[in-house]
Amino acid sequence: MRRILPLIPALILFACDDSDPPPAVTAPALVSPAPDEAPAGQPLADVVVDVTAPDTPLTVTVLRGGGVVTDVRSGPDGTVALPWTLGVAPVDNLISVAVTDAPELPALMIQVRGTLAEPLRAEPFGDVHAFLEAEGYTGNLESTEDLAFGSGGLFLGAPGGLLHVAPDGTVSRRTVDPGIERLWGFAFDAAGDIWGVDIEGDRMVRIAPDGAYEGVLDMVDGEPLEGPNYVAVDHDGRVYLTDPCRGEIIRLDPATGDVRIHSFDLVTEGGPNGLAVSADGAQMYVATENTGILCGHVGRVDIDAEIAGVYVIELDDFETRQPLAEGIALFGDGLALDVDGNLYVVADWQENFQLERSAVVVFPAGESEGTVFLVADEGQVFANVAFGADEYGATTLYIALLAIPGFTDPDSRGLERFEVGIAGLPLLPQ
Repeated sequence: MRRILPLIPALILFACDDSDPPPAVTAPALVSPAPDEAPAGQPLADVVVDVTAPDTPLTVTVLRGGGVVTDVRSGPDGTVALPWTLGVAPVDNLISVAVTDAPELPALMIQVRGTLAEPLRAEPFGDVHAFLEAEGYTGNLESTEDLAFGSGGLFLGAPGGLLHVAPDGTVSRRTVDPGIERLWGFAFDAAGDIWGVDIEGDRMVRIAPDGAYEGVLDMVDGEPLEGPNYVAVDHDGRVYLTDPCRGEIIRLDPATGDVRIHSFDLVTEGGPNGLAVSADGAQMYVATENTGILCGHVGRVDIDAEIAGVYVIELDDFETRQPLAEGIALFGDGLALDVDGNLYVVADWQENFQLERSAVVVFPAGESEGTVFLVADEGQVFANVAFGADEYGATTLYIALLAIPGFTDPDSRGLERFEVGIAGLPLLPQ
């Protein structure tokens, strides 16, 4: 008996310890399918993830769409509802959910398309109109038009050359040679030079950082430019000029002096206007516009035909072109890309030969159907768009306004901006 008694407590403990081991953590899985679509900018309440084990930390990462989501822990039953708010743009939102302490387990990817019931509105930025009035530029023809980010910040094409708008909205004058009275489209190159349209002279000029300029191009193939408009610079330093009235994009290689032309059918496609280079520098996106009224093509082009479209040109040969979207509006203007590949295009519509609406339309990456995202106030026209940089915010979209006699309010010039939540591609080549 003395040899058996010491074993009894151990036998009793062993017999009583019949609890199950804690469940092992598993790869994240959805409890029920996530919705294909949901309102943009709103929280999703029913996205529940199961990892089996309780109190398991999860790392949740926004991959696309610019939404907001935080890291979480699973509850007592191993599940957790994700605190995920979609981004404000009508594009695809994508997140990954991973077990923080088990990187060997595959992450769960969840994608939801944001939708809009009504378009949104941007907010004014900087009092450009008051600044120009103080300088004596009071006419409705003395409009703002293009904008670009370069060394020193945000610049806006305006009467008298260029304006600088600081991150806090303060407006000042950027010195440009007095020979340049009105800069229309313009872009910076990697060296800090500005390639721009001198609209008074129907020519393209290059402006050095000190403000001095030289005329670069006013004729192509022995014919003068008719309506030079938009300028872009690609990753290789080649400069592109649109002339919608000629129906052409003109490419100049400053290193060699080589000039090439890409032509559009004005009657069916419209004239090229805004340009944007893809992230890899291989393609160029082009927005077109009806040139019937703008270029005096009445009788040649049906002036109320909604033939504006978006096209993609391969830059290796500068010949191959595919339509992304056709017949989207009367006029297409500036455009910009974000890092997710979504395309933001300015488009205008008419009704009874009056401006009906000016808007920014978003085309989700690779898709041909767009959604009206931002609309201008009545009496305003959007012209060009660009994402910010540095203190201006890489996820903020800036919009230049255009004043048109007979169509817009006299004070409808200047800038607006909108926080998209998705970083944009820089217009300045990196």
